[in-house]
Amino acid sequence: MRKLSAIAAVLALTFASAAMAGSIDLSFCISSQGGNSPSCSFTCPDTANPTIFLAPTDQNDFLDTAIDGLDDDSTSYNQGSLTLRMVVNTDGGDGCGFETVSSLGLDVNGTQTAGTTSVSAADLTIFNTAGETGATEAPWSGTNTAGTGGASPGALISDARAVAVPASSGDTLWNGYCPGTYTAARLDLTAGSTGGPLTDAMSTHDLHMAVGPLKITRVYEPSSTQGAAGEDVSFGYSGGSPEAGVSGSTVGATSTDADAVVYIGRKGDYTGTDPNTGDPTGVPDGAVGTDDISFFVANLGNAGTTFEVFAGDFVTTDPNTGDPVQTPDCAVGTDDIAPFLTALTE
Repeated sequence: MRKLSAIAAVLALTFASAAMAGSIDLSFCISSQGGNSPSCSFTCPDTANPTIFLAPTDQNDFLDTAIDGLDDDSTSYNQGSLTLRMVVNTDGGDGCGFETVSSLGLDVNGTQTAGTTSVSAADLTIFNTAGETGATEAPWSGTNTAGTGGASPGALISDARAVAVPASSGDTLWNGYCPGTYTAARLDLTAGSTGGPLTDAMSTHDLHMAVGPLKITRVYEPSSTQGAAGEDVSFGYSGGSPEAGVSGSTVGATSTDADAVVYIGRKGDYTGTDPNTGDPTGVPDGAVGTDDISFFVANLGNAGTTFEVFAGDFVTTDPNTGDPVQTPDCAVGTDDIAPFLTALTE
């Protein structure tokens, strides 16, 4: 535990001299989706905000017991995770050894843009080891607060916080979140239940990060040529570039564009049928039916869009036993035929 006098000294350093504001870019990346296997590879683009696809909990529970060969209570089609990428920009400062992010106060809010099914988060896991974050040293002083979990629509995460208080010029914290690119935290998501097939065709939620009560700040080592004049924080991307920054000292300051989108829909549900023409609409209808069969077959063995892979990919095959394993492999193959046919029976 660091002494309060040290904390006061560092806070004083933060405002010791006037200079241009620093800047931090925060964005989400998909790290897992539906309990995927390690063979899946999710890219983390530095130009766009991700869409994560989840199945509703009631369909997950049905498939967990209905698909032959699966261990009960092991499917997680209804769960996924977003990691928080943090880019700490130098902005003309002296770099590592002389400056570090000193506080991370973060909220995550959700707005439902379609449907009726909720998505929830238990907390925000804040990383604090070099191995987890990619930093040279552990970036935070001690135990972090994961925030209060909730559900969208509404506050998914409230008042997550972490603090770094370097006590001297030789403190390892100066090499924590100094200028560089890091993996700062993980947000675990769980889809709600629809109440049954055809009750909710699909739901979408826009997630927005916001400055939490602790605020987002940077501190400078006493001999640094750069002084602090506040921290600008960019949440997510807009038009292929980091969104315009907001003040890290303004509690509640948030993004304009959604920093991530959560899609909740049934696996296997590609389309509905137009009641007037009998033609497929190309829009999910909340149930897996015979109108989805041709779409699934067309998807077999093809790369497909991210949505198409989500809809048709149920399992992977154990190379030793040949049995299905409830970890999607991010490809639609012949091992997915039986699970798709099972989804038809819900």
